Amino acid sequence: NSGEFNLGEAIRKYLIEAGMPVKTENIVKELSHISESQINNVLSGTGSSEFVNNKRGEYFHISIVDLSKYEIDKIKTVIENELNKKNFISSAEVWNNVNKKYPSMLEPYPYLTTLGLRGVLASVFKGKFSFNGPIITRCGEELSLSDVFANFARNNHHFTLEQLNELKNELGSVIY
Repeated sequence: NSGEFNLGEAIRKYLIEAGMPVKTENIVKELSHISESQINNVLSGTGSSEFVNNKRGEYFHISIVDLSKYEIDKIKTVIENELNKKNFISSAEVWNNVNKKYPSMLEPYPYLTTLGLRGVLASVFKGKFSFNGPIITRCGEELSLSDVFANFARNNHHFTLEQLNELKNELGSVIY
């Protein structure tokens, strides 16, 4: 549908020019010729991986986070190292590990949230890793949040509420 293409093109152009995350309400205001529901459909619809959700009601165009091949390889190593220790890594762990090991890597993107980084990586590593909410696994080894909590309970016969809360915070989740 060429109408959808034009809508996507208008939103793409606007977000690239903005050069930073923009609240959906501001996109609706600036692109007043496009309805809010059409904008939301383009931003979160099928095939919308170029539009990254940074936090609730805030999106940016993937092109504004320009990671080099070197940086992508370093992030890939961070993810793979964790996957070799356990069968998943959370978006928050990727964020923390990258910030610890390569503090200058995310500096050019002060607006970037853990969710935003996850969205960028889901696009960059499509086909290499699976992204299910905040859980990153090898392709074909998808885990849900409830799987992660179930595995934690299975592998720790005795655990405290504090340990569960640590896992919850690490995953940016609720306790399942």
